[in-house]
Parts: sequence; C-alpha cells; structure tokens
Amino acid sequence: SDFTVAGVEMLAPRYLVMGFLEKNISLRDEIDSAIESMNSDGTLEAITDKYIHSKIPENEKIEFSRGKTKKKIRAAITGDMPPIDYVAEDGTPAGFNVAVISEISKRTGRDFELIDIESGSRTAALSSGRVDLIFWFMYMEDIKKQMDIPDGIIISKPYYKWDKFIHIKKKK
Repeated sequence: SDFTVAGVEMLAPRYLVMGFLEKNISLRDEIDSAIESMNSDGTLEAITDKYIHSKIPENEKIEFSRGKTKKKIRAAITGDMPPIDYVAEDGTPAGFNVAVISEISKRTGRDFELIDIESGSRTAALSSGRVDLIFWFMYMEDIKKQMDIPDGIIISKPYYKWDKFIHIKKKK
C-alpha cells in the first residue's frame, strides 16, 4: 500500500444518520424500521465490518435490487469520506453508506438513485427537493439534543457510531 498509519486520535463520538424533509416522515420511519431490522439480524454489523473495519473493497460494485415502487428515492452522496462514502475510480458511488442504502433497498422494496453532490450543498439539495435524503453525522446520540439540525429537517436513527480517527500519510 502507498499509505501508512500515522496515528490514532480518540474523538467525541459521532453518529451517522440520514436527513429528510419533515414531509417525508413516512420514508424516514420506513428507513428507521429497516435499520432496526439490520441491527437485529446482524446485517448492519457485517456491513460495518466489511466497509469500515476492513480494507476498503476495491472495484466492488454494490448492487441495488429493483424495487416495487415507481418513484426512485434520491440519496445524496458526496464521496468526501472514504470508507464511509466515496466515488470509485470508475465514477461509481461506493462505501459504507452505499452498502447500507443497498440493503435498505432490499428490505423496503424501494428503488434508490444516488446523486453525486458537493458536501456543502447537501442541505440545499434536500430543501429544494433535488434529493429525498442526505447522509449526516451528529455529535449527540439523542436526536432531541442535536443543535445543528435545520428547521424542516428530520433525522433517522443513528446507524453507526465512531470515536476514533485514524490519521494516514502517504509513504515517501
């Protein structure tokens, strides 16, 4: 590998969640139910092990099942945080969040379309209706205590918690 671990830093815990417009509460609840099911049967833990605790799978195309719905759920992906999410060399969205959405698609029967956007425009893309959900992280596990959620946006249940940041550097 061209990289080496330069150190590990302990952080205040962060939680991965998804954000939705308030009018999409039924979609949020449906996704929360799928996340609970994935937690219960160990699927979420297996996805976490594969995409976060192991080496990032290379050239793996994450498949989405064809859902029963006509309208695709548009999920924003920035590609800014490997292995959480990134865009592979061939331009395909990949990583942990993509694998989670793929499993949610299987469980809900919903079709998802991944929309590549700039990180800073996630909230605007959601508010304008360009996307139906965004990936977000919080500093509080209790959603009611989270201070930076914009008005009109609701949050899913957390589906991943991390408290370590691994610093890597390119080998000389």
